[in-house]
Amino acid sequence: MSGIAKAIDIAGTQAKLATLLSDLTGKTVKQQNVSSWLNSRVPAEWCLPISRATGVPLSELRPDVYEAKKPRQKAVPDIKQSTTMRCKQVLNQPAGEKVS
Repeated sequence: MSGIAKAIDIAGTQAKLATLLSDLTGKTVKQQNVSSWLNSRVPAEWCLPISRATGVPLSELRPDVYEAKKPRQKAVPDIKQSTTMRCKQVLNQPAGEKVS
């Protein structure tokens, strides 16, 4: 199912989605506009209002314009590198001084 089809499903009908978008933006959107988007593609300027009104991600409405969010990876310290740096600090300290 395409992103615009999901948005229509969430809104209930093409006409209801058009009404939601008209109310949200203050611009006139007709059922025919929504139908044409379903048969071709959603204009990029309408992706954000549709996403706000329905919760459909931008990347599903226009994958050619918006990238899907990738899960963030936790930053894991490189233990080998940090251990090596610590050893160098210890080795470079004059005798008798504490390493912070």
